[in-house]
Formats: sequence, structure tokens, C-alpha cells
Amino acid sequence: MKLEQGTAIAAISVGVVEIFRLYRDTAPTLEQIRRAPPGDYVQRQLILDADMLGLILVLAIGGGATFLTGRAYPLVLSVGSLALISMYYRMVLNSTNEGMN
Repeated sequence: MKLEQGTAIAAISVGVVEIFRLYRDTAPTLEQIRRAPPGDYVQRQLILDADMLGLILVLAIGGGATFLTGRAYPLVLSVGSLALISMYYRMVLNSTNEGMN
């Protein structure tokens, strides 16, 4: 069974939005991260937890869409979305937060 490309794109778009929403709901808020010292162990662990939960969703959505369409781009886009949001949260944690406390 193969999906139409338009249907697959719509499903991937919804999936990417869900990945962002899940990540924001699971990870600490950006305000909490900015108030923590750069590289804070607890914040890093909470971000890692969000990464792992996001990875499960990416594999379910992106992998499922890849299986149904027979093309790799749904998985690539899902993994890329998760990687970008994770990198942003990690950059905020590792930045100097002077003036926030």
C-alpha cells in the first residue's frame, strides 16, 4: 500500500508539528534553561529525556510514513526537525546567561 505524495506531505507536516509540541511539553522551558548555569547537569538530563521521547515519536511517524510511501524523505525530515530543536535547546543551555538571574 502506497500513499499519495500529497497525503504523505500533509501527514509529515502534522507529524513535525507534533514533534515540536511534544518536545516543548517534555523539555524544560527556555526560561528555566536560561536561568540555569551553562551546561547544568539537571537541565542537560531533562533535554536528553525530551530527545529520547522525541526520537520515539520520530521513528513512529517518520518510519511509518517512510514505510507507507516507500521513500526516505519522511524519516529524514522528522529526524532533521528533532535534531534542530534539540540543538537549539542545547545552544541556549550552553550560552552565557548573564543578566538572567
